[in-house]
Amino acid sequence: MTVLEDRLKRYAAGRADGVSTSDADRLVTRALTRPRSQARWTRHGLNVAAAVALSLLLIAGGIVLEGQLVARRTAAPPPGAGPLPPVPNEIVNLDNESQAGEFVTPFRLKDAKILPPAYRWTLSQGRALVLETSSFCSTVTIHVVDRSTGRDVRPAVTLPDCYGNPVVLPGTRVLLAHEHATDQRSQNLGVVSYDWSLGRVVRNYPDVSMGVSGGLLSGDATLLYTINPDASSTGLEITDLTSGARVAHLDVAITQVGLNAGGIALSPDGRTLYVNEGIRLRTFDARTGKAGAVVDFTMPRPSPAAWLPSWLSITADAKEGFEAGRGIAVDPTGRWVAALSIDDPSVAGIWVFDTSGSIHVARHIPEPTRSRQAGFRGVAFSRDGTVLYALYVEAQQGSIDVIAPETGRFRALANSRFSDLLGIARVDPAP
Repeated sequence: MTVLEDRLKRYAAGRADGVSTSDADRLVTRALTRPRSQARWTRHGLNVAAAVALSLLLIAGGIVLEGQLVARRTAAPPPGAGPLPPVPNEIVNLDNESQAGEFVTPFRLKDAKILPPAYRWTLSQGRALVLETSSFCSTVTIHVVDRSTGRDVRPAVTLPDCYGNPVVLPGTRVLLAHEHATDQRSQNLGVVSYDWSLGRVVRNYPDVSMGVSGGLLSGDATLLYTINPDASSTGLEITDLTSGARVAHLDVAITQVGLNAGGIALSPDGRTLYVNEGIRLRTFDARTGKAGAVVDFTMPRPSPAAWLPSWLSITADAKEGFEAGRGIAVDPTGRWVAALSIDDPSVAGIWVFDTSGSIHVARHIPEPTRSRQAGFRGVAFSRDGTVLYALYVEAQQGSIDVIAPETGRFRALANSRFSDLLGIARVDPAP
């Protein structure tokens, strides 16, 4: 026996001598009444059952939470300091795919009333442009109508091929995308300048493509900005309309999820071109195309909804595509820029940027529900820049959110008759 074994034996004997008879009886009784292995497995089963019940409770709680978020959509504004934004006396014109493309759906804010369809492409002298495309896009008939009566005020003109995505120039001209369509594909033939007072094409820009995105015109109408997406990359082009020369071709990496929110917009002074890439905001010199600041869609601290579990983070598929000016807006004073994100849960919602000083993220307005039938589909500022309008659609019901850019607080002007809405086309003063 080693010294250590001897010491252990003597220690155990000493401890045993210190146990009284009554203490020994209690120890034996406790040992006899201790649960057997069957009882241990029973406890494990109870633990498993409790864990399953807790999981079900969490799932049910998440469903209830999502329901509460939906219910709160028009009942309560998000938390924030300051008063609720006022509702301007304006009309927000909405893109509605259930009606003809030459019309928009006017929504009067003051009484949340849908008005009769209005013409999309308005011209000077109270006139409007209407494009009537034949089957298989073999011809297009161009009408110039009176906005009040809808009657032709100029002889209708029919041209071969397809013409669309009008960009209205000052005076009596419009830019039209020109394509030749066949049964197999559509061939881009550039852009034409059409004089509606003369009823004919007066200039061709064969190297310019407005595609499905349309174009954005500079304030002095000398430059045209276009985004031309294809399968491999997206090109941002600046074209001088006076000379027809390309000023710049820039690669922009617009991230596409569903119908991407992207878009382009100009600062009020015409110096800065903003590009919404869906996950970041990029800036360029509007005259030369020189790259400027790049700001990612991130907040310096987690957003209030960041704790939501990933299985609740499902956002809408429908956004505004690559159409110029649909997924991005600049307020008339030039301080605020608002951009829609892609459908990724980590960035989904509206991002508001403050351009005073160096441009930076002012706030993130997350999508209030996590449903594939819900999401923001367009943004625009009021004519005086005091509030931001956001089109929010959930299934067949929509609302116009009137948002204070300084605080993010909003009023939701809901209308159950909204359906098939794609974005905000423009904002007009109410009569």
